Amino acid sequence: MAALNDATFAAAEAHPDLLVPFVYLNPMHGPDALAMLDDGHARGARGIKLWVAVHADQRCVWPIAERAIKLGLPVLQHAWHKYNGNLPHESDPVNVANLGRTFPDLTLVMAHLGGSWEWGIKAIRDVPNVLADTSGSRIEMGMIEHAVSLLGPDRVLYGGDALGCDYAITLAKIEVAEIPTDAKCQILGATAARLLGL
Repeated sequence: MAALNDATFAAAEAHPDLLVPFVYLNPMHGPDALAMLDDGHARGARGIKLWVAVHADQRCVWPIAERAIKLGLPVLQHAWHKYNGNLPHESDPVNVANLGRTFPDLTLVMAHLGGSWEWGIKAIRDVPNVLADTSGSRIEMGMIEHAVSLLGPDRVLYGGDALGCDYAITLAKIEVAEIPTDAKCQILGATAARLLGL
């Protein structure tokens, strides 16, 4: 984790006009994760990304959530609902929703619209402090429209995944969605700017 964070902050320092750093944490590291969080915040982190080490609603995540609230940092959590079973410690959208309910002052972003997007959107619909990002390379008709109709455009964020082609694919999801232009503007930047203090 430390090496990944060092590389992230070095890249952000080299390209401050392009990159906004998050600090990457493993909740299983306990006090060391909190120390890494404080160090990352001091180095300019504008958010937290949790490693897929535990379910989002496990108690070992709570100290990070509490510190994130205190520092005003959003938390990004990978979530995927798989009908054939998730990987060990991989959060389902229900786990993310549970964390959001436990900490209503926490700004929490569920990645990938939860994988199975209808399931994911439904899981977080009534948890107003949980947003969803659009990363993940699958495109299905109606997914963005459904997210905006149930969550509102201020709870949907553009996101791209690790593979280079995914950025274009996930951008296309927003561009072709049948939603108002102002909603697209919120998804593509305004909401992120608000969350990250840009």
